[in-house]
Amino acid sequence: MRRLGRTLRQRQPSAQKTIAQKVASILRKYGTDAHVYLPGIGVINGLTAGNYLDSAGTTAATVDNPVGLVLDAAGSVGSELVTNGSFATSTGWTLQAGWTIGSGVLSTSASGSNANAIYVVASPFVIGNTYLVTMTVTRRDAGTVRVGIGGFTYVDFAGAAGTFSKYIQASASTSNLIFNNQGGLFSGDVDNISVKEVTGIHATQATTANKSILRLTSGKYNWVFDATDSLTATFPAGYESATIINTAETGQVTYTGQNIVGTYDMRGAVIGSELVVNGDFSSATGWGLTGGWGIASGVATNSGTIGNISQDNLTVGKTYIITFDIIAVSNWVIAAIGGAGNQSFNTIGRKTMVATAGSAQLLIGTQVAGHTATIDNVSVKEITAKEYGRIIFKTAQSASDLAVMQRYANRLAGLS
Repeated sequence: MRRLGRTLRQRQPSAQKTIAQKVASILRKYGTDAHVYLPGIGVINGLTAGNYLDSAGTTAATVDNPVGLVLDAAGSVGSELVTNGSFATSTGWTLQAGWTIGSGVLSTSASGSNANAIYVVASPFVIGNTYLVTMTVTRRDAGTVRVGIGGFTYVDFAGAAGTFSKYIQASASTSNLIFNNQGGLFSGDVDNISVKEVTGIHATQATTANKSILRLTSGKYNWVFDATDSLTATFPAGYESATIINTAETGQVTYTGQNIVGTYDMRGAVIGSELVVNGDFSSATGWGLTGGWGIASGVATNSGTIGNISQDNLTVGKTYIITFDIIAVSNWVIAAIGGAGNQSFNTIGRKTMVATAGSAQLLIGTQVAGHTATIDNVSVKEITAKEYGRIIFKTAQSASDLAVMQRYANRLAGLS
């Protein structure tokens, strides 16, 4: 570990590939339970360029431009799924009217009628999983060839001659790899088709206005988010108690016991300093209390009268993450950041929410007579600009493993 640690101290962009590969290699012992998201440009586990301009992964990202796709660096490119992508024969292909195979290419003319060429892979695609599709358009006279993975949800793939690659999510769990002639508009020849699964959980943003920007600051790649930007990954069931190591401009923060099932925003854990005064309720200083709320014995408790606790410590237009513990609750607790992002909670445990402030006030309370609650450990921090990377574990990690990964994550970001 010591020798590897010295390797990871490299900080220059030219070493980004080496650092990323080292960290990803270490994390591979966790298999699919570990995920790595890194700003930058390079090759990680065979994934050419971890960041892309577009969510389909057509064009590698460049410094000072938007990011639409970030590949999970702990993932890897799988084996070839198409055994007859060079069209030596027509074996495995089902051709609808207008498509033909001959002279080593798949061809169609602009017939004006919608038609598909379908290849059946050995095992069904998995809906939601990502696949790297590569093909060469040797001739293009008109239109755009489109591709569907598993189902008939098509991605516009190539509207010109050349070799193209895209990362496409399967839209259905079938064995069908589908090439569509754009409703009869595409005319051309296609060759050298390749499809490989890209393991991991990848982060995307399809809307240009909401994409973060890839920057290079003091020799370190980073993502810059504004109030409307996001970069999201979809996590399946099983990630109800995840561990997240985040490295940002302000330093490193580790979160444990995080429920990230569903859509998880990479921007969410990029945080600044603590803004709440007496979030542990060691005293009532800094808190406004209304209704049945009171502070005693290190907690805030509502006796059943409608009201709230509040602090005026936010800035309108800035985005914040709030966490707090519900110790006891009879029904619902309502939380709001600056009048925005109201969320209701009715279970015991650590709660997290993110919102952009519409006013200066943090508010937690009850809105129905008779509802009681006890809360503790309230925290509010601003989501800051520069994000240096994220490591996510599916479950809790041992203290020794977590300490190692925290150290590597900091070195990766150039923070130590």
